[in-house]
Amino acid sequence: MSGPTLPPVPGPGGPIGPRRVARPLPPDIPVMPGQVTGPGAGRRVRWGRIGCFVILLWMAGFWAMMIPQLIRAIESNRMDAVLSRAMRAHVPKGTRLPVTLWRGQRILRIDSAFVEYPPTGPGHYFTLPIPTSCVFYSVLDPSTGATDLLYRSGAATCVKGVAYKIP
Repeated sequence: MSGPTLPPVPGPGGPIGPRRVARPLPPDIPVMPGQVTGPGAGRRVRWGRIGCFVILLWMAGFWAMMIPQLIRAIESNRMDAVLSRAMRAHVPKGTRLPVTLWRGQRILRIDSAFVEYPPTGPGHYFTLPIPTSCVFYSVLDPSTGATDLLYRSGAATCVKGVAYKIP
């Protein structure tokens, strides 16, 4: 056997065993990395790049699904704010209220409203008799005046602390 001699394996009280000898590499195996030659040498799969691509693709899909929900939540908050102010002002049926949504200016038309009282009596000792008015509305396109089909027709929002009924 030829080749460099390795030191013995260290142990608790000193070296264990005789000195080991490493065998030399065959001539076709390079010593330095990156010097690979032979079949399939340049066709190494780069899992780091593929993994990054898969993660970026997943993130793009996730955001593509989340953005419409975020837009709907923002629009719902804007409509609720306008409708709660209108209910506190006791507007009549058919009132048109301007609102700016994601797709531009829209008009909210109040269709009807009803009052809902919390249950009282036995078993409901800790509920306060605070009325809630629920208002039904339609979203209209300001240029044509027709119902905007991108929004739900007959949607409702409720305002606590207001007892106002629109037949």
